[in-house]
Amino acid sequence: MQIFFVLFALLAVGLFGWFAIRPWYDFLIQITPHQISFKGNFPPEHRATIRQFFSQDLALPGSYRVLGRWRPGRVLELRFRGDLPPFHQQRIRNFLAMTFKSGRRS
Repeated sequence: MQIFFVLFALLAVGLFGWFAIRPWYDFLIQITPHQISFKGNFPPEHRATIRQFFSQDLALPGSYRVLGRWRPGRVLELRFRGDLPPFHQQRIRNFLAMTFKSGRRS
């Protein structure tokens, strides 16, 4: 019976570790004062538009990240890292949703 609990504990720790280290996002946009970079599954045809938005239209000081993933039904879920006020987060959400609206396939 003790071995069952040991195996169960090892399985639980293993699953927790797997969920903790795997990225939950499909793409990441890293914005710094000097560079805008993309990681993950980000459509190349939208990169120039996104760079222009972050560098010229939004033009916020500092560094931050936008992490995104596609949910079932073409729903884009975003998370933000860095010092971004909620109204800027919403502006980014709106822009990305409009940009991807016609270009994303399920």
